[in-house]
Amino acid sequence: FQFIGVIFIDQLETQTVDNFKVQINTQADFLANNITPILSNSDQESQSVLNQLRQTLETFSSTAPARLEVINNAQTIIATNQGLDQSSIGNQTTDADARNVLLYQNELRSEYSDPETDAPIYKLIKPIFGTTQTTLLGVLVIEANMEQIYSQNNNIIDLFLQSSVLAVGVALLISFVLSQGLTRPIENMRQQALRISEGVYNY
Repeated sequence: FQFIGVIFIDQLETQTVDNFKVQINTQADFLANNITPILSNSDQESQSVLNQLRQTLETFSSTAPARLEVINNAQTIIATNQGLDQSSIGNQTTDADARNVLLYQNELRSEYSDPETDAPIYKLIKPIFGTTQTTLLGVLVIEANMEQIYSQNNNIIDLFLQSSVLAVGVALLISFVLSQGLTRPIENMRQQALRISEGVYNY
């Protein structure tokens, strides 16, 4: 039972994490399609374009906290979903992964631990191409915190362990009761046999 439970929990965790990543990847595709015509505007740093990008990023929804950035092909951050903290806009990105994607034009998917909180982070950097799919306009960066996902799995593991301990306890109790029910008649028969062997018949 425990062996089957371990396999089930392992598969559940893998499926939960995979489903979460698929959800992020699907939304990234949707955002990239909506960002493409906006970045095609020659004046990428105009207030109108920045507002459109911000509104587009606001359509992103996830059960976990996530940081989003749009970086143009000049490695400049031009949009973020960080609410009131828009100080990074207009600055050159320091994200080495984003720079590599801009250079090699290949999508990046990775998982790492936040150096400050040790929380597991799923990172997706998606290149954004023009309508002809030949001109690189920029990249979309998504960093989603998966701590809640793993925490839910840990809660399931705790519940399974508690259930296992309870099941083992109940099994031991039932075994004890049954063993007592079986050994008592045998002991009585043994005592009777001893009395008979001693010539005692009046019991």
